Amino acid sequence: RMTPASPSRRMPDRLAEIFAAQQQLQLRLGRVFSEMSTEEKISCIRIDVLALEDELHEALAETKWKPWAKGERTIERDKYVGELVDAAHFLFNLLLIAGVDPGEFHARYFEKNARNHKRQDDGYTGEKCAACGGELDRPGIAVVEVAGRKYCCYADGVPVEAIRD
Repeated sequence: RMTPASPSRRMPDRLAEIFAAQQQLQLRLGRVFSEMSTEEKISCIRIDVLALEDELHEALAETKWKPWAKGERTIERDKYVGELVDAAHFLFNLLLIAGVDPGEFHARYFEKNARNHKRQDDGYTGEKCAACGGELDRPGIAVVEVAGRKYCCYADGVPVEAIRD
């Protein structure tokens, strides 16, 4: 399993460089996320999610993924990686809009990575709360079963005890 590198062994913080470069690009484009209203941020999120999705589709197109298509199955690696880099620009925009910094991203990535390993160890099924659709294995969530359906301790803001009654 991958674990975060110790600070004493780290190369220059490349993740911080990427965050800073993307922030500078957005400033050049006049997008100052920290000064935006909630409505402006929502508009940027919508645009960047759509752009991210489009770039991921462009990456997929470089894989010759269609099983019904005749011909050699290939991955155009250079074009594929180029599209993923394009996609990363929009992903980093989304993180910047939310005020995420490299330290938070790094910490949350490795928290989720450890959780995904635990899920594999525990036979994860992907089952969600029957009321709110939230993950049932979130830290600090109590799960109860009512009439064969599983609920997290708070389902849509209503304590599960109220659902039972």
